[in-house]
Amino acid sequence: GSDWRYLFLNRRVSSGFLYSLGLLLSGYVMKVRASVKKLCEFCRSVRRRGKVYILCSSNPKHKQRQGMSTLAYEDLPPPA
Repeated sequence: GSDWRYLFLNRRVSSGFLYSLGLLLSGYVMKVRASVKKLCEFCRSVRRRGKVYILCSSNPKHKQRQGMSTLAYEDLPPPA
């Protein structure tokens, strides 16, 4: 029961595990791309907090967010 909580609190969990856990909780993945576009007639674009999102009512796989992925830069040291 509390094993995952211990790992999470002590930051011994890899970012991949946390990503997978987030997918299980949220249900679907949102693609992060430099350029987003509508993929079907049901896709709509939404601007929230300075980011452009593509949301689709017919196919959840079409969900996208414009911007840089922060997961890739999580373990890098700060720029000098």
